[in-house]
Amino acid sequence: MATGGRNKEKKENAALLAAELARESGIPIRLIVAYIERYGDEIPHVVHDGRVWYFPGAVIEVQRLRREERARKQNTLEIPDEADAYQKTIVEILGIKESLVELGRRASQAEKLLKAARPPVSAVIYTLPEGYRLKHPLTVLIQPDGREFVASLPDVPLDSTGRTRDEAAHQLRSLIAATVARLEEQERLTDEERGQLDALLTLVETP
Repeated sequence: MATGGRNKEKKENAALLAAELARESGIPIRLIVAYIERYGDEIPHVVHDGRVWYFPGAVIEVQRLRREERARKQNTLEIPDEADAYQKTIVEILGIKESLVELGRRASQAEKLLKAARPPVSAVIYTLPEGYRLKHPLTVLIQPDGREFVASLPDVPLDSTGRTRDEAAHQLRSLIAATVARLEEQERLTDEERGQLDALLTLVETP
């Protein structure tokens, strides 16, 4: 890493590229380039990874060079440089483009976070297979679990998975009917199984 100019600043403070130096100083980029070529050693800068970065103090330095240049031209006829306005506009456009790129990057990151969040949703089941009927529409909770979704009943310890929300809800419909049929056919039930069957029978009418 090489440094130059009247530099007493810390190296990590060098954060301006040539276009940004032009914008901060209000001096056309073409003059900034000319000053760098002629007075490069006087403008505080640092070279890192093949790029030239300018310290905040470089703004004051190029403004000084601009004043001195104008003072030398006091005794000569100075034609207004119509290109100055054009160059300033170019610098402003470059700054706007940089801002848009940054906004695009942030928007992309926000979109990825939203897609990764996948909040839980509620769904309503109206029918069951195998001749079983619901006594009333049944609201179930569907939430993401890795790359799959889990559908569950709020008041009964029963859930199923699927690759999509619809598949998880469909699997839960089948599981409700199959669980009622299995528990009703069992001769002996544990306390947990009896509680599960009683809860399901408050929701389901058997064939």
